[in-house]
Amino acid sequence: MYSNYLRTLSLSSFLFVALLYPPFKVQAQETFNHEPKRSFFTYSAGYSPHSIRLLGKTRKSKTFISKLSYSKLIKEKEDASIYFTVGLVPFLHYDYSKRDNLDKPDIAKGFGISPWGFDLIKPINRLASYKLGTSGSIIYMNKFFPTDKSRRLNFAFDISAVIQRQLSSRLSFSFGYKFHHISNAQTGKQNPGLDSNFIFISIHSN
Repeated sequence: MYSNYLRTLSLSSFLFVALLYPPFKVQAQETFNHEPKRSFFTYSAGYSPHSIRLLGKTRKSKTFISKLSYSKLIKEKEDASIYFTVGLVPFLHYDYSKRDNLDKPDIAKGFGISPWGFDLIKPINRLASYKLGTSGSIIYMNKFFPTDKSRRLNFAFDISAVIQRQLSSRLSFSFGYKFHHISNAQTGKQNPGLDSNFIFISIHSN
């Protein structure tokens, strides 16, 4: 278990440095337009090695997620830009312990839509910027989740912090952290919920 955490930490540190401080030759050769993008598409994928008990009560979940989103500029403020986002969640996978079955391992899968979200993007240097974001989703699972007295229809929200690196005038790459909560919002007989700490990567294109 600790070796997985060490590998994740090492990869995280390497990507953070690579995104924030690119090699001098790349900085010298590349020039980009610093005007904020009017709109862009994002594909992201993330992994959470363990669930936490903050808002949710479900333990020992390894979680995978993928998301495709569209962002549109809605406001420019000084050197920061604010975007409204909508998206699809084509794949969400939970490998978790089922509370109402003696915490035995179980698997659930789902998909959904993300009808709202907001991102704030602010430059750090010529090639890097940071992004703070939040979004809400409606998720349909393949079974009652995470207990038999919950529901298939669930609701989720997330809060993220990202370092973004420009690769070309139309393409960028980002790496970051996302807190993700899912539950049925008290619409089922039980609502234990589940919280994930995602490390994720994204590709952005306009």
